[in-house]
Amino acid sequence: MAQSYTLYPAMAKLSDRLSALRVGVRDSKLRPHSWSGIFQRLLAKRSAGSGQVSSSGSDTALYSQVNKSDHQETSSSPYLLAEDLDSNLDNHAVSYDSEDTVDEDSDSDEASPNLPPKQLPVVQTPRSPLTDRHGYLYKQGGKQNNKGWRKRYVTFDGTRLRYFSGAKSRISKRIIPVEVMKDIESDVKDSHTGKFKFRVVTINRNRNYLFAAETLEDHDYWTQILMKAIIEYKQETGRGSIGQGMMLGGSIMHTPEKQGYVRLDDNKIYMAIKEGRMCYYKNEVDFNFATAIHEVKLCIASVKDLGKNRLQFATPYHTYSITFESDGESEEWKLAIEEGIATSLSDDKVLTQVYQNPSNRLCADCSCPRPQWAVLHLVTMVCSSCAGLHRQFWPFKVKSLRMDVKVWTKPLISLYVNAGNGVMNSVWEGALTNPSDKIKCSAILSRRQSYMVEKYLLKAFFLPAIDIVPDKPSSLQLRQGLEKSIKEGRLKQVVFLVNKGADPSPGVLAVSSVQLAESANQSDIAQYLKVNGAENETLKDIWAVIRSKHSDKNTENVVIKSGYLYRMGKKDYPRQWIVLKPSFLKCYDEETSEEPKHTIPLCSIVNLSRHENEKNEPSLEFTCQDGNTCTYIFGADERSTIDAWITKIHSEMLIDTEKQDLCLEFAKAGHANCKRGHLGVWKLCWLLVRKRQMYMHYTDGTSKEEVDLRKIHNLTIETPKEASANPASEKGPVISLFSSDRSLSGSDQRDIIYYIQSDLKQETERWFKVIDDASKEVSSSLEDQQLNRDNVPILIEKCVDFVSIHGMKTEGIYRLAGTHSKITNLLNDLIKGARGVDIKMEEYTVLDAADTLKRYLRHLQDPIMSSALYGKWLSASMISLPSIDSHRFQEVHEEKLYTYKNLLSELPDVNFASLKMIIGHLHRVASYEAENKMGRVNLATVFGPVLLSGSLVEKPTQATFQCTNYEIKLVDDLISYYQWLFSIDDEELKKETQVQRYIQLIKEAEHQPPRAKDFIFSIYVNNKMCDPISMEVPAVMTAEQVVEKVAQSKRIPRIDGYSLFHIVCGGDLERSLAASEKVLDVNLVTWNWSDEHRKDSYLCVKEDQYRDYMDQVSGQDIGRFTELQFSDRKGWKKMYFELNESLLICYKDKSKTKHYEWDLSLLSIYIGVEKKRKPPTIFGLTFLTQEDSGTKQTHLGRSVCFPTSSEMYIWLSAMYSQSEDKLSSPAPSFSGLSYSESKGQIAQMRKNPISKSRVGSILKNPFKGSKS
Repeated sequence: MAQSYTLYPAMAKLSDRLSALRVGVRDSKLRPHSWSGIFQRLLAKRSAGSGQVSSSGSDTALYSQVNKSDHQETSSSPYLLAEDLDSNLDNHAVSYDSEDTVDEDSDSDEASPNLPPKQLPVVQTPRSPLTDRHGYLYKQGGKQNNKGWRKRYVTFDGTRLRYFSGAKSRISKRIIPVEVMKDIESDVKDSHTGKFKFRVVTINRNRNYLFAAETLEDHDYWTQILMKAIIEYKQETGRGSIGQGMMLGGSIMHTPEKQGYVRLDDNKIYMAIKEGRMCYYKNEVDFNFATAIHEVKLCIASVKDLGKNRLQFATPYHTYSITFESDGESEEWKLAIEEGIATSLSDDKVLTQVYQNPSNRLCADCSCPRPQWAVLHLVTMVCSSCAGLHRQFWPFKVKSLRMDVKVWTKPLISLYVNAGNGVMNSVWEGALTNPSDKIKCSAILSRRQSYMVEKYLLKAFFLPAIDIVPDKPSSLQLRQGLEKSIKEGRLKQVVFLVNKGADPSPGVLAVSSVQLAESANQSDIAQYLKVNGAENETLKDIWAVIRSKHSDKNTENVVIKSGYLYRMGKKDYPRQWIVLKPSFLKCYDEETSEEPKHTIPLCSIVNLSRHENEKNEPSLEFTCQDGNTCTYIFGADERSTIDAWITKIHSEMLIDTEKQDLCLEFAKAGHANCKRGHLGVWKLCWLLVRKRQMYMHYTDGTSKEEVDLRKIHNLTIETPKEASANPASEKGPVISLFSSDRSLSGSDQRDIIYYIQSDLKQETERWFKVIDDASKEVSSSLEDQQLNRDNVPILIEKCVDFVSIHGMKTEGIYRLAGTHSKITNLLNDLIKGARGVDIKMEEYTVLDAADTLKRYLRHLQDPIMSSALYGKWLSASMISLPSIDSHRFQEVHEEKLYTYKNLLSELPDVNFASLKMIIGHLHRVASYEAENKMGRVNLATVFGPVLLSGSLVEKPTQATFQCTNYEIKLVDDLISYYQWLFSIDDEELKKETQVQRYIQLIKEAEHQPPRAKDFIFSIYVNNKMCDPISMEVPAVMTAEQVVEKVAQSKRIPRIDGYSLFHIVCGGDLERSLAASEKVLDVNLVTWNWSDEHRKDSYLCVKEDQYRDYMDQVSGQDIGRFTELQFSDRKGWKKMYFELNESLLICYKDKSKTKHYEWDLSLLSIYIGVEKKRKPPTIFGLTFLTQEDSGTKQTHLGRSVCFPTSSEMYIWLSAMYSQSEDKLSSPAPSFSGLSYSESKGQIAQMRKNPISKSRVGSILKNPFKGSKS
């Protein structure tokens, strides 16, 4: 810096001398070709090391003395250079005057042969503070400099020349970098007095710029400054002469992040963005030569989407409107500008943290390096090219890591660091086996878009399955899997389940999913749930745009399928041209017809099925309800044509594209109104029955369900007494379907009721018939039988239960044969519909039931242990064990058992569950060997060939005889090691033990003499004011039978409308007993109550007004989350209640902190509240659990109070409906039950774990004893 200040006086003096010289030259009518000549001579002279400039030497000789090494030495002493040039200036001027006497641009025909060439060698010159200049100049307009002079404000900063319309203007008219300047040519003539011109020559041959100064001094200064900058630039870049060398296209804007033609304020220009700056040019040629019109620093700019392919680009001095040809192009430019703004701000703090995860350093979609954009709900890092497309799919979800600083909270950054692209792509690209399917960084826009639609919308590469849920999970299975994954902290599974359909939004789970994650200290999972609809929005909202933009249903011009079909009528079959569109099916007389003859809205189809006529012609039938009911039957020559039409129609109606293979071989399909559970909401869904499955696809896209028709417990059709909220066109019968929830397994399973009603009464009846037929379809296949919750055929379960109750000690059980005719009849009945068959001792013997089971297993289409595994089973059985004293005995023994266990795991689910029940049953039968004479070997001898060979037993061969011994040995091993081979845990073993204990109780009850006279109860009528009736109550007497006896005594006028009530606490509480409820069980419960509660309880028959009240409010919505007054021990407090399927849930606060959860089927609900509790309202309920029944408490049970009576009855009605009349006394009894009654209790025991069983109450309340 000190040298620069010392140099300044010398350079200023030099400038004055040059100006004087210039005047002298003009006066002598001599003019140099350019100022480069003067500078080159002076610099070359200094470089040659000569102290004097020879007046007689030629300029050419002078130039030849230039030496690069010399000029490098002199460049270190700029002061000496300036002084030397000054001292020799006069000599140089003399030389110039004597030789340069002809102007290149003059009219002279003869040019001096001694003039130097225009392309002069360049030597390095020192930098000088005199490198910038600004002021007004005249600028000649037009490419050819022929559009007239305009006064412009011109600036030069040492590197770029800019000119503006005025001094206050902030938008330049042109930017000319030094690197494109080739020379500065002076164009001053004697006649010039007002404009002293000079020309800026550029490397673009077609474009030079002509300027003019008002004074000669201003002209000289401008030319000196510009020429000096040109020489310095060429020397620094190492170019041998002015204008030579290669410049990269665009110069500093070379390889921009985004470039192309746009319309800027209605003018077509070429625009480029790079490294925090945006430049626009007249055309692409100007871009290549780096001569921009204007440059904007993006750090002071902002961008806004105006819609309709327009952006607003705002700077402090001007707001631009930029228009693009497409929406996609607009998004790309917006992202590029935003990224440029972020680059200019240079805040890489968040980016640096996120890059700690190596997977985040490459784009999740195309693997481009250093992505700087994030898609929040996908938790992925993407490049700017992919981010533009993502912004089209999910607005407001694409954020910059360098600019949107406020978005990046610590939890969100942590999620990206711990998960990021690696975890997310392991789910979204879990099935991407072919690397060529993934796009690359160089992919074009259309390829990127199609890939993202495939990846995210169609889920073409989505992870197929995880072990926590089945391959085709229901909505409930997804919700439960989500809860489990959250608790276990398995983020990958949470990502899979949420994008598979598990809705994390509030109100879907019993506890808020975010709250559940936070309570488990799973902050990353909580953050993922928040960005995926668990707080302010839903998944449906997030995915709405991509689904709408890429759905075939956007346009009416889409033709899905077309062709000729026959319209089948009573007389003729006219041929019609059928066109299937996304929303309609249109029928034309001919292909060329303009107007359709019929238009069928697809949403109005209530029935789609194959039509069967006498000729068995392939055809399909439509029944539509769109104001009028119409039925259309279309036929074709080939069955394949009908199949193709059905496939296309289904593909339009099914929400889940994975289920499009269901369209063939289905029984019936169509729209129907469906409701899940009593508290559910009627929704329109596309219903389809195929084989033993019913598929429900709700048309609002909220969910889809599959119902296994093999597991339905009950199927009814009846017309409701009261009008429901069902939007069906014709109010008619409603189908009620009770089934096990297939989304749950084991003890967690609960019954679900589905209500189905078509818009047409006749279609509802057809649906009932189709579902009923499908559930009872006769088949010799094991898996096609009616199943229980554990996937065991009902046929097998009923035979096993009957033998377990009545025949465990029967001598020769399973060896001795039953009656052939009875076995045949029983087996036929069970195959046709096992669920509706009761095996009674009055009709069948134990041997009949045992032989029925054997015959069924023997006639299976495929043996229960699978013919495909037969060879492996025998090979395992043939493994011979060494002597027990051998050191290898244990090793070989374990190898054999592990082989068995592995083969068991290869069995289908139904086969495994059935074999497990049969082997477990044989294991228990063998335990009674002393009585029944059937040990393990005997049972294995009977069942070995049956379980392994099946029907081959009836046609024995020499080969089958040879294998029989191994079959017997195999089944013997299965019985011996039953608990280990079938992984029977302690809880399941306890449950089986309890089942056996129940069976023993039933057996004892059967052999006990009638005890009808042992119990005498006082039954009051209407109230306690009159004398009671003393009634003998047997152990099996029900509440309904008590009412009948009271009616026979003429104390009540009729039976209808009357019920038996259990009244407690002197009338504060009362409960209407269910018709089938045992009266003795109710009385036994009170023995564990306190004396105060027990002495004031009694039974009373009176008119049941409560049921009338409940019938009036039946079906009304109670709300999913209700605030009520609650009292458990003492005092009242506000709590929140929710009725979720068969569960009553109590929460502490609105954040859904669960306080209590009760199974409605295990509650006894009384109307009213004890007065000593001091209830806040008179409308209350009190309910007792098993625990309450077994303890002596100050207050009886727990109570809730409602603000109004109607709200109380709405809740009461909903709870009774949910429990399906199971609200009864917590203590059950099996005393005196018939088999048909006791079998249900045993089945219930198998369905519920020990913690929910009623065994404890029986042991505490024996029927024999002093208290009884």
